[in-house]
Amino acid sequence: MSTCRFLFDNFISGPSALGVSSALPGMVGSPAAEALGSATCLAAGEHTGDLDQVLVVEIDSVEAGAEVGLATFRWKRESAGAWEGGGVLTSVSLTPLADGVSVKWVPGPGQEFYKGDRWSILATGCQGPQALMDRDRDTAWRSEGCAGQWISADLGQAQAVRAMVLADHNLSEAATITLKATAVTEAVWSFDPEGGLLVDSLGQDGTNGRDTPRTYVDGGVVKYAAAGESCFEDGMLSIQPAATNLLANSESFHEAAWSVANGGIVSPNAFAAPDGNPTADQLSGLGAYIHQSATMTDGVDYTLSVWAYAIDGPVNLQFGTRTAGFALVNTKTQALGVGEWTRISFTFSKGSTETLVYFQIAATSSGTQACLWGAQLEAGNAPTAYIPTTTGTAYRAADQVSFPLPAELQTTLSPGGQGALVAEWKPEAAYSTYPSLNKPIIGVNANAPSVLNHGKGTIWSECHGTGYPSYPLNWTGGTLYRLAARWGLAGQYQVGAGGTWGALADYDGDYNIQAPKIYLGEGLAMPCRLGRVKFFAKWVDDEPRAIMDPWEHPAHSQAVALTRPHLACFLDQSFRYWRLELDDPANPEGLLRASLIYLGGCFEPQRTFRAGYGRGSAATRKLVTGSGGKLAGSSGALAAFYQLEFARLDDSDVAGFEAMLAAAHAGGEGGLRPLFFTAFADDPGQTIYCLPGAELSRQQAPGGRWSLGLRLDEVVKSDA
Repeated sequence: MSTCRFLFDNFISGPSALGVSSALPGMVGSPAAEALGSATCLAAGEHTGDLDQVLVVEIDSVEAGAEVGLATFRWKRESAGAWEGGGVLTSVSLTPLADGVSVKWVPGPGQEFYKGDRWSILATGCQGPQALMDRDRDTAWRSEGCAGQWISADLGQAQAVRAMVLADHNLSEAATITLKATAVTEAVWSFDPEGGLLVDSLGQDGTNGRDTPRTYVDGGVVKYAAAGESCFEDGMLSIQPAATNLLANSESFHEAAWSVANGGIVSPNAFAAPDGNPTADQLSGLGAYIHQSATMTDGVDYTLSVWAYAIDGPVNLQFGTRTAGFALVNTKTQALGVGEWTRISFTFSKGSTETLVYFQIAATSSGTQACLWGAQLEAGNAPTAYIPTTTGTAYRAADQVSFPLPAELQTTLSPGGQGALVAEWKPEAAYSTYPSLNKPIIGVNANAPSVLNHGKGTIWSECHGTGYPSYPLNWTGGTLYRLAARWGLAGQYQVGAGGTWGALADYDGDYNIQAPKIYLGEGLAMPCRLGRVKFFAKWVDDEPRAIMDPWEHPAHSQAVALTRPHLACFLDQSFRYWRLELDDPANPEGLLRASLIYLGGCFEPQRTFRAGYGRGSAATRKLVTGSGGKLAGSSGALAAFYQLEFARLDDSDVAGFEAMLAAAHAGGEGGLRPLFFTAFADDPGQTIYCLPGAELSRQQAPGGRWSLGLRLDEVVKSDA
C-alpha cells in the first residue's frame, strides 16, 4: 500500500496569477425596473467582470424633456458605491456602461421618464480565472472553444511543485494533456509587431524617421506607406535601407525612356499590377525585348529586378545588361509561370562596356507574351523594396525605427549592469550578399555600438565598448532566426542563435549609450524584417529559442494521464511559470471546463493509514428552519468519506497533520478551505476534494510516537 497525500498548500495566490487561453463571458440579465415612466430599458453585452455584480441605471434629469433622446441618466456598479457616470443621454442605441454591459431604451406611450426612475441589471461573472480559484465546485472556468486550450500560472518565484490537480474537468478519452514549466522571467521591455502597431509593452509609441514614402508587400499585395509610416509585412516590421531606383518610367514601358527591339510590341496598362491598379504592361513577341540606358559606375555591384508573369504559355524571361551595340554582357534567364506575379532579380558587377539594361522573351519560350511591372535598378547585392519612378530616378530613405529607452533598461546596459536580449530576425538575402560591415539589428546608440549586429559576412555579433563577440550563422534569405545576447553576469557575455549559445567571453561592462533610445534596424545595409524583441534585466539561463517561446521549448514538460473526476498528477519540479495544455477536439460539449486548479506542495506522511480504514458514501442534507420553528430539509448528492487511522507517527508527521488542519480551518475570507486528498500516491485517480473534521483524534503511543484518527468528508457539487 503506497503512501497517501494531502494537498492543501496551493502556490497559486489568486486569480491574478492565472491566465487562460479563452473564457466564456458572463451573462447580462434583463433590467429590473423601479420606474413610473413608460420607457423600457434593455440591457445587452457580454459581461467581462470576474464576479457577479449589479449595475444600477437611474434617470437624473428630465429638464430637456421626458422622452428618449432628451432625458439623461446616471449609472454605477453597486460594488463601487458612488455613481460612476452622469448626464448621459438616453438613446435607442446601445450606450456602454462598464465591463461589457450596455443599455438602450424603447419609447413608450405617455410620459416616458420621471426623474428617479431606476433599473437594476444583474451581470453574472466571466467564467475565467476567478472561477478556478474560488474553491467552489459549483462554478467553473469554461473555454470559448474546445481544442487547444491552456491554463497558465505565475507562482511569483520558483517553488517546488509536487502536485497538480484540475478539478471537475470534462475532458474526453481522446484528450491530450501536457504540463509544462519554465524559469524564463518576464521581459522588462518588449515589442511585438503582430497587428501592425508600433507600440511597445510599456505603451510607448515608436517613431520612424524615414522622410520619404516607400512600398511594401503584405499578403502578396504591393502597398504604399507615407513618409514616417512604418511597414508591416506578414506580421513583421519591415526594415529597408536607403536606395535609388536608377530606371525611369518603372511601370510604363511604352514611354520614351524605354526602347522596344526585335519586333516587340508593348501594350500599356493591359493588366492589373501587383498593387491592384491596371498599370501593368504587356510585352509581345518571341525574342522581343525592351531596354533602357542607365548610368552605372564601373566595378560596382548592381541589382536589376522586375515583377513579371507569362500570359499565353511558359516564358523564359532573359534580363541583364547589354552594350550600346546590344551585345549581351551580364544575363540571367528566369522561367515564368502563367498568370502568377513573381518578382525576379539579377545581381551583377558593372563592367566597362555595358550601358543598357534589358528584359527579353527568350527564343526558348513556348509563350510569346509577358506581363511586366515595377522595373528597378539599384546599387547593392539584393533587391530592396520597390521604388516607383516616372520621368527620372527616385530615392527612398532608410527606415529609422526607434522607441524611448526605459530607465530600467538604461541601467541594465550601463557599466555594472546585466541583462539579456532576444530578437526575431528574417533577412531578405543570404549572408554571402551582405557587405562586410557591422550594422545594428538592435541598437542603443544612433550611430555605433549596438546590442545585436548583422555582423561581418557570415557572422552576427554583439557590440559593447571594445568587444565584438561573434557567432557563425550562415543565414539564408527568408528564414526566421532568433538572435540573442546576454551580458554582465560575473563580467561575461555570450551570444547565441536558435537553440545554442556561443562561447563565454569577458565583458567590458559598457554599451556606450549616447542616446536614450532603442533602435530597430538603424542603418542596416540590407533589407530585413523584425519580429518580436525582448529585453530582460537579468542574465537569462535558458537557450535563445526558449527565451522567446518558453512554451514551445519548455524547461520541463510531461504528459499527464487522464483521471476522473479530477485530473491529478504528482511531480517534483521547481519553476516559477507553469502551463497546463489541454487539447480535446473530441469533447462532446464543444468547450472545456474545470472548477479548480491546484499547483503546490504535498504533505505525505512517512507512514500510511492502516489497512482497516473506512470508506463509504453518505447523502448530503440541507436543514432549514421553517414556520413555527419546525425543521425542514432536503437530500443532496452522495458524498464520499474516509475514516482513517494512522499508527506510530513521529512528531514531524503530526506537525504536518496540524498544518493541514490549520490551513483547512483558517477561516477569514472564504471560510473553510477544502483540500485534495489522494488515498494512494500511485493512483492519483483516487483523489477527492474534502474537508477534515474540526479536530485531530490523537493518542500518544510508546516510543514517543503518536496514533491519530482522521475523518475526511467530500465537498460535493450541489447540482451533482
